[in-house]
Parts: sequence; C-alpha cells; structure tokens
Amino acid sequence: LIGAQPCVAIKTSGHVFLKSVFDSMGIRESRVCPVSGVRFRDKDVLELQRGASSFAASGKVEGRRLTPTAT
Repeated sequence: LIGAQPCVAIKTSGHVFLKSVFDSMGIRESRVCPVSGVRFRDKDVLELQRGASSFAASGKVEGRRLTPTAT
C-alpha cells in the first residue's frame, strides 16, 4: 500500500497517532493522551498492522490439498 505509515492506538482514549509522532512527542513517557488528557498504561498502547487486501498477490498465500477420509 503506497503511503501507509505505522500507527499507534491508545485503547483507553481511542485515539490513533502516527508512530513517528507518538515517539517524537514523548507521549509514551508521559502516559497521558495529548488529545483527551486520559492517562494510559504501556499495555494500553497498540501498534496497528497494515491489513491485506484479500487478493492473492497481496501477501503470503499458502495452499494445501485436503483429501477426505472415511472414519
């Protein structure tokens, strides 16, 4: 995905920040959301991952053949 940047979400406030801004502003060290003023813990910080587009060429694709067995 062109232009996708890593993001960080704070669970307690629900706000999402660019990881570069989150690190440069010292938000993790202050443990206070700059938008809402809500305090958070380290486990409340989620690093978001880029999702796949569900097309076969957009990630690792594995295929396997299943053969039915009589039980």
